[in-house]
Amino acid sequence: MELLVADGLISMFMDKHASDYIKRMADEAIYEHSPYMQYTKSTERKQPVARSHSFTQHTFKMPHYCDYCRNFMWGLVQQGVRCEDCGFAAHKKCSEHTLPDCRPEARYVKRMFAVDLTTLCLAHSTPIPPVVTKCIQEVEARGLNVEGIYRVSGSHDHMERLK
Repeated sequence: MELLVADGLISMFMDKHASDYIKRMADEAIYEHSPYMQYTKSTERKQPVARSHSFTQHTFKMPHYCDYCRNFMWGLVQQGVRCEDCGFAAHKKCSEHTLPDCRPEARYVKRMFAVDLTTLCLAHSTPIPPVVTKCIQEVEARGLNVEGIYRVSGSHDHMERLK
């Protein structure tokens, strides 16, 4: 209780006697350019990278509609094309007009190896694939003392000049 009273009295005293001084300090403040870099959180949203579809001829076993024009795809075999990464299905002619907005899904990505890293990242919603993370951890754990990975000795002449 005493702290609240003391705090209230100090606030009241500052408002009554020091408000002019505080206002003058704020108005006459001179802010010099700091030699240090200041990091602030970016307010702009990162735009997703445009990624084109990787279409292949596909035979649909059930009646299927084009995801671009919403019309029925006719025929018995190879009625249209389907993206290997996201499953977008379209007529062959419609596939030429699609936007490069492929967002891979994990159920369409069948392999782990020999797949584009951006496809794996987007399909599994991970910023860095776990395989790459593990490889980097092993290189850092084992390779800190190995010459040529992180440490490269300077030339002998350059070292002598520095001494």
